[in-house]
Amino acid sequence: LTFPLTTRLNQASFDEEDNKEVEEEEKKVNPYADPNYPDLEFIDYSDPEYQADRGQVIDGDEDSNDSMSTEEEVESMREHARRKNDEFQFQTFFQNILKNGDDFKGEWTLYKTSTFLNSDDDDDKKEEESMMPRLHKAAQTFLVQSKGSKKFLKENEKGDNNIAVDDFAVSRERILHEELLVSDEDVLAQYNLEQANNKNGDTTNNDDSDGAKSSSSSKSQGTTTTAATTISPSIQQELMDTKYWPQELCFADFRGTQGIMCVSNAYTVGTAVRLAETTTTSTHNTNGPFSEYRTELGLTTDQLRFRIKLDYAIVPEETDSSSSESTTTSPPPLYLRSLIVCREMREMWPRGSSSSSSFIPYNNEMANNYEALFGVPGADNGLYDPPPVGTDQQATQYMQLDFDGHATALFPYKIDQVAVDDDDRGGWVFSLDWTPGAMRYQVDRKIHGGKQLLGLRTLELSEVLNSNAEIYRPRDGGQNMRQ
Repeated sequence: LTFPLTTRLNQASFDEEDNKEVEEEEKKVNPYADPNYPDLEFIDYSDPEYQADRGQVIDGDEDSNDSMSTEEEVESMREHARRKNDEFQFQTFFQNILKNGDDFKGEWTLYKTSTFLNSDDDDDKKEEESMMPRLHKAAQTFLVQSKGSKKFLKENEKGDNNIAVDDFAVSRERILHEELLVSDEDVLAQYNLEQANNKNGDTTNNDDSDGAKSSSSSKSQGTTTTAATTISPSIQQELMDTKYWPQELCFADFRGTQGIMCVSNAYTVGTAVRLAETTTTSTHNTNGPFSEYRTELGLTTDQLRFRIKLDYAIVPEETDSSSSESTTTSPPPLYLRSLIVCREMREMWPRGSSSSSSFIPYNNEMANNYEALFGVPGADNGLYDPPPVGTDQQATQYMQLDFDGHATALFPYKIDQVAVDDDDRGGWVFSLDWTPGAMRYQVDRKIHGGKQLLGLRTLELSEVLNSNAEIYRPRDGGQNMRQ
């Protein structure tokens, strides 16, 4: 069957018009089109044939859209961001907390718990472990000069923490801490001759005003008493040799698993010795259980620093039994062994000697600094924002103390190392509230429970004008900060 030529031409024109209509129907209208830019491409993401940025393979471009390489690139970007944060933490710690290596000179007050004092009665020991310990205060404060410094590694050098040097400049840096005992005579030598003559050879501190006092909240849990304890030079040196941080602090230690972090003018450090080992944990392996656990919590201003050092350990009897038993048994708890309260001033001693009578208020600034370190004991009405302390059983394992210098601390005297599924119930918290002047600060070190005891959950800082503290005081019954 053959059609005339004119009929075929007309049919072709009709088909062409139909094709144009179909194309126009298929072509989506851009509702956001700008008449000034008519050539901009409109992408319709609802088009099932669109593939450009959906992670699908486009013909001829298999290598650039490989799913595994995309995941690796994303993880590389995340790790880069984490390392930048580690670097920020590292440099902020050295600048804000250690003041770029300036000397801090301070008086340290030592408290030892009755749990670890020598006792011949086994029943007394067991009773001490089951109740809040008594704190025995050293009869004499000791003077310590502390500072931080930086060490720079050479290429291909790893340092003590086995972290290799790479393209990050901060990977070459390490922070070292130095703490040195200083005699009372050395302190007096820094003051004028008249002050030294007025000392009349009295280098013993008989002033008990630096003692800690049990707050009302700790009295409700039990009675904490203090008694004078003589501290020998050998014990003082032993305390200096006890470290609360890694030997060399690197950027990777601020990742959180090592329990080290800083925020604004607050910081915390920590270290531990794993059960059945004798050396402290490394950056690569920070899981417990532990036979020793040490942490430090502090707040700073431009010229002052107030910090507490907490030393925990397993009682010797439990250490021996745990090493002989199967590893499937629950690890023994950690008990508070000692507490050190450090009151420090930048580049000068808080007072001329360990005797408060030798202090002369040269000016209002010195008088204010003295009040901030040795003034009224305790923060006003206790902690500004009491943190959650877990279950009722856990709450009985905390003690809260007031210290001279408008400071209050909350911390556990017994830490269980048994893993709990709910981290809010299994974790622990250490709090320090200090009012050095117009501002009031509270820092909370919140850690995991079980084997991750060393690792930080959060480091939280609250700051408020002291005059407004009662107005804005949280009344939520103790809640974690929202992330």
